[in-house]
Amino acid sequence: MDLTFNIIFVPGMVRYLRLAVLSLLDHSDFRFRLVSNGLPRDELILLQQFCLRCPRLEFLGYPTPAMLPHGTLLTLLEHREHGEHFCFMDPDIFATGPFQPELERRVRDCDVFSSCRQLVVDPNDIPTGYNGANIKTPTGLDLATSFLAVYRGELLRRVIAAEGVAFEHFPHPATFPPGVAARLAARGLNPERCDTGKLLNILMHDHQVRFQYSPLEGLHHIGGIAAFFRDMQGPSLRDRIGRLFKRPSVLRDVDVGAAGAKVATGTDCRAADTTEKLRWKQHAMRRTSVARFFACFLQSLFDGAPEPGLSISDASLRERIMDMCHVLREVHGRHASSLVA
Repeated sequence: MDLTFNIIFVPGMVRYLRLAVLSLLDHSDFRFRLVSNGLPRDELILLQQFCLRCPRLEFLGYPTPAMLPHGTLLTLLEHREHGEHFCFMDPDIFATGPFQPELERRVRDCDVFSSCRQLVVDPNDIPTGYNGANIKTPTGLDLATSFLAVYRGELLRRVIAAEGVAFEHFPHPATFPPGVAARLAARGLNPERCDTGKLLNILMHDHQVRFQYSPLEGLHHIGGIAAFFRDMQGPSLRDRIGRLFKRPSVLRDVDVGAAGAKVATGTDCRAADTTEKLRWKQHAMRRTSVARFFACFLQSLFDGAPEPGLSISDASLRERIMDMCHVLREVHGRHASSLVA
């Protein structure tokens, strides 16, 4: 199957997350378009040079001096795509084994396939709501993650043209196109906001679009690390990161907080939305803390900085973090000599 995945890079991450791209190349025959989103000149050049190393890598320096919102750039990328599928994935997804056969099989059986979950999400949980991680609405409608997704191109283009909605983030109902809020209310949906692609996903159900979500065994997703690096923009980026991580940090219980209550999945959407909002705040705190841990960990691999410590009592989360650390060490060990820049 001829698929090209768009991977968007924001400031601060190019040096470190080239590692994820190399792991994807190791374990698939797919092609990857590495997209610059507001990168400073040095990082843009580094990403461009990196793409020259393999014919399955394509560089796209999107001409914007400042970062665009993730959903806005996905919409612009989709507008450029005229192939059979539109595909994207986050830059902090690592491959540890073959994932292509299972992904291709899943894609053939649906119109929208999505995969991966953020490392902080319990594997037994079904994220429900309107944020990027959510795979169902509170009423049970299927959604796609904003981490890794494959959309059937012709159908996607038809829905976007009919609805006037693409992958943009909609911060509140007043930003919805005319009539959309009433249509959602008729379905029992009252979102206060719709994250990247979620409004599009909901409206796709009026066009009989078939969704499928499945984790892929060979893929591992950190989650949230883009937002962390985004906050480190500046002309002396590398120096600022170096000062921030001069001493090792320790991920503690206070950093990850409580897991939070399960989100309701019934038809009482007002209560479910309130629960989801509270849970999202808890999830965001955990995600930010774990992303900071892995930013420190990546710097320890690349730059010889002190390795961050891990002191949390949640055994399941601790095991997932340790497994990801093992993944990063293994991939870096295989490719360290080619990542000297």
